[in-house]
Amino acid sequence: MLKNISKMPKSVEELMDIYIDYENKYKNEDKRLEKSVDMLQNEVYFENPITPIHMDYYHSKYKNGHNWMIILLILSIVFYTIHFIGFYLILNSLGVEVLKNAFVRTLLVIIMLLLCSVSLSYIRRYLHKWNWKTPTIIFALIIGIIFSLLLFTKTNYELEMKNPTTLEIEPVLMFLNALFNAMGMSFGPASLIVFISYKSHSSITDYGGIHLFLGWIYRISETNGNLKVLNSSYHHLIYEIDNWLNETSKISIKNKYEILEGFYLNLMSNEKFLENISKKYRDSFNNIFTGLLGEEILDSIDSKVFSQIEEKDKKISHLKDKADLKYIKYRLALTQIPKIINLIETLSSKKVEILYYSTSEKLKKIKLKIIPFVIFMITTIIPLILSLFP
Repeated sequence: MLKNISKMPKSVEELMDIYIDYENKYKNEDKRLEKSVDMLQNEVYFENPITPIHMDYYHSKYKNGHNWMIILLILSIVFYTIHFIGFYLILNSLGVEVLKNAFVRTLLVIIMLLLCSVSLSYIRRYLHKWNWKTPTIIFALIIGIIFSLLLFTKTNYELEMKNPTTLEIEPVLMFLNALFNAMGMSFGPASLIVFISYKSHSSITDYGGIHLFLGWIYRISETNGNLKVLNSSYHHLIYEIDNWLNETSKISIKNKYEILEGFYLNLMSNEKFLENISKKYRDSFNNIFTGLLGEEILDSIDSKVFSQIEEKDKKISHLKDKADLKYIKYRLALTQIPKIINLIETLSSKKVEILYYSTSEKLKKIKLKIIPFVIFMITTIIPLILSLFP
């Protein structure tokens, strides 16, 4: 069992106890199959790097950079609305018994959502802040594309009509039929899957992520553990600090790839690199670990922002208000970002270069978010168009 710690540990030693307990949770009870340190750290880290204490301390409703996801919820509602209203209009114009057909279609939509929910509940076991997007989007694309292909290529899809032998279905009706089907059976579920995954995945603030990955780096240096995990931790660290700089200072790290390469070269070429982290740079790590806790800000007498919060609730994990958390984020950035950048420069032997986080930089990030949606639309609209030519 993991230790029940009410507050974030205040020293490297206390923090490392958390990582040791977390690793031990994954140990096989059968001692004959006990894993090596390398195997254990690799397994623990890649299944879910967030330790319980980090989850408890930093988990909140505050999520950065993905507020646009609400669009997917709106889109799913629109798709389902079009699905039912569209069919009502088509069937009504053809003199088909609408209520009977509506019941069947509602049942199909419910079955589809249940299948997606069961699949998603299994996939969610492997989702956390740093990996939820890729598997979720791939799953949504698969659902959307497969069902769109099935619906659009079936050009002789059966419509319930009073006299199907004498009524000839025109290509436009076939097109609309396939389109409305896709809205409810592929577009709607795909949008909803991504939105639900986003709303339910583990959230951890940027400074919480930085604290977490510095902890992994320090822990692995102590054990001479898995170098793959160490390198991955450093990658996450750079992107977390870059995101924090974007949010608080409107600047970005210009030479991220050079810094990552420098760290990897130091790791491979300097035989005392890990020893230096756990011994020579120990104080630097310790200062950052304690500095990122934020409890001093919450407890400070001069802080009018938190004067109404009861003493028992003065933990970041208990703060649900975005303004409070944003205030802490800026206050912490003022004192801690310089220390973190100095440590990054030490570990990579590269000077951090920054650039103004311009509109073009923001557009690049938006472009990366739009690409999966464009792929989804292309792979579903092309079969739709082809259905016009039986």
